Parts: sequence; C-alpha cells; structure tokens
Amino acid sequence: MRKTVASALFALFLALTAALGVGCGGGGAQELSEPARVFDHALREAIAGNFEPLIQIIPPDLRAYYQRAITQEFAYRNGEVLELNYRTEQSDEDHAVVYFWGTIAYDEGEERKTQVTTSEQAQSVPMVRRDGAWYLDLGEAPAEEPAQSSP
Repeated sequence: MRKTVASALFALFLALTAALGVGCGGGGAQELSEPARVFDHALREAIAGNFEPLIQIIPPDLRAYYQRAITQEFAYRNGEVLELNYRTEQSDEDHAVVYFWGTIAYDEGEERKTQVTTSEQAQSVPMVRRDGAWYLDLGEAPAEEPAQSSP
C-alpha cells in the first residue's frame, strides 16, 4: 500500500506543482523548515525549467525510475512562481510532511494561464532524511517503468 500511496503522491505532485506556492512569493521572507527549504528550492527550479534540484531530492535508488517522468512530463516547466507558501509537520527528526500552496503562471500553447491553490487545497509531500540529506519519501522502487506519454 505504501508503494501505491507514494506513486499516487508523486503523480499528484507532478500534475499540481504549478498550482501551489511555497516559501516567500512577492512578500518578505518566511521562516521555512529545513525540509520545506529543500523542497522549495527544487520546486522553484523545476518550474523555471531546471530539473536537477528536483531529481537530486529523489532518493538515489529511485532516481532512474522517476527522472524521465520529471524531465518529460512536468506540466509547468518555464513557468513563474507568483506566490508560494509552506507548512511543515515533522513527526520526528527524520520524517516530515511539507504542505504547499500558492500561485503560479505558465504558458499553455499561446495562452498565459495562472493557477491558484488555496491553503485549504494544500498538497502534502512526505519527506525523509537519510544520511543528513532530505529526500522525497517515495517508498520502495516500483516494479515497472513509469508510463511514457506520446508526443
């Protein structure tokens, strides 16, 4: 069940990333937990089109599985973060859930769109600390390759 939940979470993360805000948008700096800072950096970079920080927070044993899906399927590449907000619940020193919401702008064809997610719609991202570094908590490696969409 954990594997199914992790896969569903990651798919949801990829699909809804643009709608959510994290950290500080146009306002002043917000105190972020360490796992939220790590996720914020990865998310902002991915929205800007740089996927390497996001790939680096995938546990090393799962990177090969998820890398193609991230680089080819990420819906909001080359978007713009207008506002991002986080809340973290940490169950122990090595496990946390980062909730994020906010506003992003992105291009869909010739049209510029804005997606807003409220705090009530916040998405949750489980994170785990291994060897001192924070990673997305994706559970165990899935048995099959992620589906590849046609161009």
